[in-house]
Amino acid sequence: MIGTLSSGEDITERKQFESALRHLSGTLLHAQDEEGHKVATELHDGVGTYVSGLSLALRKMRTFLDENNPEHQKVVAECRDLIHAAAGEIRSISYLLHPPTMEEMGLRSTLGWLARGFSSRRGITISLQLATDIGRLEAETELSIFRVTQEALDNVYRHSGSSTAAVRLFRESATVVLEVADQGRGMKPPSVGSVPEFTVGISGMRERVEGLGGKFSIESVSGEGCTVRAALPLANRP
Repeated sequence: MIGTLSSGEDITERKQFESALRHLSGTLLHAQDEEGHKVATELHDGVGTYVSGLSLALRKMRTFLDENNPEHQKVVAECRDLIHAAAGEIRSISYLLHPPTMEEMGLRSTLGWLARGFSSRRGITISLQLATDIGRLEAETELSIFRVTQEALDNVYRHSGSSTAAVRLFRESATVVLEVADQGRGMKPPSVGSVPEFTVGISGMRERVEGLGGKFSIESVSGEGCTVRAALPLANRP
C-alpha cells in the first residue's frame, strides 16, 4: 500500500510539474510574440522612417549633381538601389516578427505572403493548398498556425536538403489542420533505448499547438522527407 501511495504521489507531482512547465512555456511564447510585435513596430516606425528620410535626402542631392555626368548618375542609382533594398529588408523582418496582414487580410493571404517570401529568399519551391471553407479563426489560433508554418519551413531550409516543400491547410472534423512536408533527408531515427532529440524550434511548435488544445506530430522517413502536422480546434471568430 505504501508503494502504491508513493507511486501515486510521484505521478501527481509529475503531472503538476508538467502542467506548470506548459504554463511557463505558454507564457514565454506569449511574451515572445508581444516582444516581436513591439520590435516590429519600432523597426517599421523608427528605422523605416530614417530610410524614408534618406530617400528624400537623395532626391535633394540630385539637384546639386550634374545630370550629364555618368559617374554622378551611377552613384545616385547605387544609393537608390541600396535604399530600396534596405526598405524591403525592414518590411520583411517587421512582417516576420509580427505579420500585420493577418489582422487585415486573414490567415490564407498571410501564409501566401510567407511562402512567396520564403521561396524568394531561400530558393525553395513552395506549393500551397489552402482550403477556402475555414474562414477567420481566433487570433491566437491564426498566429500559432503562422508561427508553426514559419518554423517548419525554416527547418526545411536548414536541415532537410529538399528543394521543395508543400504547405496544406484544411478542415478535418472539428479541427483545422496544417501540414508542412518536404522530400528531404528526413530525421535520423533514434537508436534503441535513446530519447529522440527535439530542437528548441520543434519544442516551441509543440507548445504552441498543445497550449491551444491541439495535437502536434512529426512523421519522418529517413531519406524520404518529413511532415509536420498540427491539428487545432476549429474555433471561428464571433
